[in-house]
Amino acid sequence: MRATYPAPHIDAAKIGGVESCCGRPSMPEIARFFGIIVRIFAEPAAPHHRPHLHAYYQDDVGIIAIDTVELIGGELPRRQRRLVEAWTEIHQTELLAAWNRLQSGRLPGKIEPLR
Repeated sequence: MRATYPAPHIDAAKIGGVESCCGRPSMPEIARFFGIIVRIFAEPAAPHHRPHLHAYYQDDVGIIAIDTVELIGGELPRRQRRLVEAWTEIHQTELLAAWNRLQSGRLPGKIEPLR
């Protein structure tokens, strides 16, 4: 994975409803479409970076800002980046709500995948 976005995340095992594995923070999967997995990190004990999601496709990871729907870290192949950006635009309100739920220690829930 090539993403180097500066996003220190806490151990999500310390918050209710979100589990971690092997001492690493949990990143709940919120959607999966066209081989792309979309996840959001939890960091309720400290201010996090602006609302964003992590999109995984094969060995690439792109970090997309939810508010501006732009790539702010990592990289994705052009086609997958466009798919994630389109999906983020369509579900922007739901994504912001999921972000807020996760940051307050609750599960973010799933969001309808792109079809």
